[in-house]
Amino acid sequence: GIAAADLIETLAQLPTEQALLILDINRSQGALSGQAIGTQIIQMAEKHQLTTFLSCQPEQYSHEASRIRQGLFTTSLLEAIRQKCQTPTQISHYLNKRLPELCEHHRRPIQNPVAIIAESKAQATIVPDLQNTLATALTTPTTVDTKRGESHYTTTSAIASEPVVGAG
Repeated sequence: GIAAADLIETLAQLPTEQALLILDINRSQGALSGQAIGTQIIQMAEKHQLTTFLSCQPEQYSHEASRIRQGLFTTSLLEAIRQKCQTPTQISHYLNKRLPELCEHHRRPIQNPVAIIAESKAQATIVPDLQNTLATALTTPTTVDTKRGESHYTTTSAIASEPVVGAG
């Protein structure tokens, strides 16, 4: 597996202000061995001011429901995006309300999500309007550099609203 510290440090070094880490972690193995998995991630995310969402508090467990065929955190996160929550603050508010409701509805122990959000990033758009993003990506021209045999493209990332430029 990937060490949480390595992952967070790598994300923190990206040349963007819109890096986002979302982890739906079942902590049962870590809890059995006495490891504080969530605590380490929270501390590292705060240190690097990396916007991070965890599926539950360090002392809780992340749950699934067979009726919905996925985790309750994943379900509530997808609902937040469908409800057009675009900023870390909007997503956090939605998760804090909806995830305990889903736990109760599916008769699972309550899990409360964790959100690490730097004040400067609280209102940043981290989930763009996917309709507009797709339209932009489909209409952005592609150029080919025939001298060097390289094609270059410009498109809008589905995760960040900043343009992404690369060679293919």
